[in-house]
Order: sequence, then structure tokens, then C-alpha cells
Amino acid sequence: MTHILDDIRADAVKFLDLLADAAPATVAQFAPRVLPSFFSLLETSTAAADGARTEANARTALLSQGRRLAILRSCHKFLCVFTRPLVPSSDALAFMAPPPAPPVACTEQLFFPDTTAPFAALNLFGEADAGSSPDADAATDTAGAVRAQSTAALDRLFPFLQATWIESAAIFAGGNISADDSLQLCSLTLQTLQVLWRAVYANAVPPHETRLIGFLRQCSTFFPFGKDYSGDTAVEDALLALNTRVCELAALVQLGTEVDSNVDALASSDVNSSSEAKPSSDVGLVRVFKRATRFMLQTLGHKQTRLVRHEQFGELLAVAWQLARGGGRSDAEQLLTAVMYYAGVCPLASPSKTLAIRFLTCIIDAQWTRVPEPGALDVGSTQLAALTSAW
Repeated sequence: MTHILDDIRADAVKFLDLLADAAPATVAQFAPRVLPSFFSLLETSTAAADGARTEANARTALLSQGRRLAILRSCHKFLCVFTRPLVPSSDALAFMAPPPAPPVACTEQLFFPDTTAPFAALNLFGEADAGSSPDADAATDTAGAVRAQSTAALDRLFPFLQATWIESAAIFAGGNISADDSLQLCSLTLQTLQVLWRAVYANAVPPHETRLIGFLRQCSTFFPFGKDYSGDTAVEDALLALNTRVCELAALVQLGTEVDSNVDALASSDVNSSSEAKPSSDVGLVRVFKRATRFMLQTLGHKQTRLVRHEQFGELLAVAWQLARGGGRSDAEQLLTAVMYYAGVCPLASPSKTLAIRFLTCIIDAQWTRVPEPGALDVGSTQLAALTSAW
């Protein structure tokens, strides 16, 4: 991948793809050496290029669409293999795992009345943590290393990915979406960014991440993509995947804004204060979030025009859950109603209907056990009963 000849570098990338398929865990161990090689392939020096352009823009001009597709496809595959330790579970409903508990008072953090050694967690006298194990510590270290290298990868790749998106997304301004490889480049750009923002930020994009927030604004120019397109099924699936990822980013940005507002409210108030979190002051981001919610309602609700594959429904379900957590109570109820409507029109005993039943079961369990949940996802018993009985 560092050879002087382009043909040899291209063959090395293809061989790496085969290794990633055959021995993913082994290949992932070489990430500190492989990732910089990908960076060099995408960020080759362009001293002879026009000085008025940025390095990323100059590089995209030098690389043909086919070359960029091949490199981005391999880079995305390697990032998926490398970030696998951060994936909580292979379960389709793993995204419904309860988030970390919010900050509590000091006495509640330091006192554990149900244990035989209530202050052992403080490690005042060198006590061993009963909840830790060598395997758990190793997993924690691995996850931390993966997250750190994913952060570095986001820093290095984002300029190139943004330049590729700006150039390729111009197809949405015209009428011929599938004219060249631009749609595939847009899809791979968002797929790669999705892997990175999930690895770095997990459940919320903080307000200080101005790069992803700015990228979301750029996506909103043409969102939803291809809303009037009908024809090739492969193109329709690609457009649905693009719109779904933009909805996910909008939900994570909204959730990050709410978490930041809650922390600010907690820091500026007394322990016994009951001040509410301030809403997002960025009207533009709120509008993008509302558009994402409307797209999800149209895709799953009464206005949906076709049934999607089970894998696509699982992705839509995860994004609907994130939008419901980030929106108001009315948005949450509408999204849940849309999910139940879509499941209702699915064939009997289909995987999508089964997944929707499990989804509703998890919501009922969360409401009955009162699991702390950020956002406005506090659907009342009446609404749950109406959803269940109507379905």
C-alpha cells in the first residue's frame, strides 16, 4: 500500500479486502499501520495542483471516480472490521439498551448500602473491584484504543470525505441521478462517516463537533434525496439508505444538544433545583430534525408506498427510536404509531412483524420498569394501550 507504483498499491488494497474477509480479527490488529496507508492513498501530496484549492479538493480532482470508489470501499470495509469491538451486540434491537444513568448527587455516587463493603468502590485501601475481571479490563482497553484511533481517522478522512460529497452530491440538483458513479460515492461517503461517528460518539454528537454538524447542514440542501425518483430498485434502495443515515445524524446531533443543555442546567443550578433543559437555540438544526422526522413518518406511516427489506426495516427502526428520543412527546407518539402501522401491513409471521413485536415489548418493559430515558420518550399507558389494541 506504500509502493511507488499505483498498480501495486491497487492490488494491495484488493488483497487487504480478501484478508479482511478471511481473518477480520487478525487484520484489525494492524490498524495502526493500515489506516495511515489508507490516509496516504487518499491524501497524496498535490504540490503541482492549483494553490487556490484545498489539498482534499485537489486530491479528489486527481483521483478518478472509479479509483475513489475502490479505495473508499476498501477503507469502509476495514473500518467496519476495526470498529467491531465497539458494536454492543449483533441483536437487531441492541440500540434499545438503556443509556448511562444521568449525574446524581455525591452521596448517591459514593455510598452503596446493598454491598458488604459499601466504600470498596473508592479503593481507599487497595481493595480489588469485585465487578472487574482481566477479560473485562482487556475489553475496555481495546474499546478505548479503537475509539482513539477512530477519532484520529475522522480527523484525517473528514476533509477528503467532505470534498467528495460536495462534488458528487451535485447529481441531486439535476434529474439524472444514476448517470455515473456519483450516487455510489455519496453512499460510500455517508457509510464511512457513519462508521466513524458511531465509533467516536456512540449515542450523541456533541455541539462542539462542528464538522459533522456542518456536514449535516450541507446534506440538508437536497434532503430528502431523490424524493420524486421512481424506477431502478437498486437506486431506490441507495436513496433510502442515504436518507436514513442523514436522519440518524440529525437525531444524534439533537440528542447531543439536549445532553449538553442538561449538563449546563445541572451545573448552573442547585442540587434541589428542578430547572428544565433549555431547548436548542439553532433554528436550522431544529428544522433539519423536523424534516428527518417527517421523512421517517412518510416512509413507515400511512403514506408509505412500498414495503422494504427486513434489513432496511431494522435500520429504519433504530433511527425512528433515536428520533423519538430526541423529539417531543408528540413526535415520539407519531413515530411509534408509524412503526406499528408499518408492522401491521407486513405479512403475517414475517421477520419485520416479529421485530416490531419485540420493539413494542421493549418499550412496554421500559415504561413499566421506569427505566430512565433522556428526551421525551415517556409515552403514557393510554397511548401504549391504544397502540397495542389498534395493532
